[in-house]
Amino acid sequence: MFPLKTGDELFIDGPDAEIDNSLEFRFDVGIGEPGVIEGEPVIEAVKPMSDLVDNIVSSFEPMLS
Repeated sequence: MFPLKTGDELFIDGPDAEIDNSLEFRFDVGIGEPGVIEGEPVIEAVKPMSDLVDNIVSSFEPMLS
């Protein structure tokens, strides 16, 4: 379900179900840019970008000594 919209139901239980106070709800924040990244969790999207920048900066290290 990406992106979420106002009124989207995230959980529906049976009509006679008892309340479970130990139930935990978890979610990921996602990035959505059509044609670039579509609904990918932020952590999974940022890590490869971070690695790329680290490699580029490291390649300039010999010139900065």
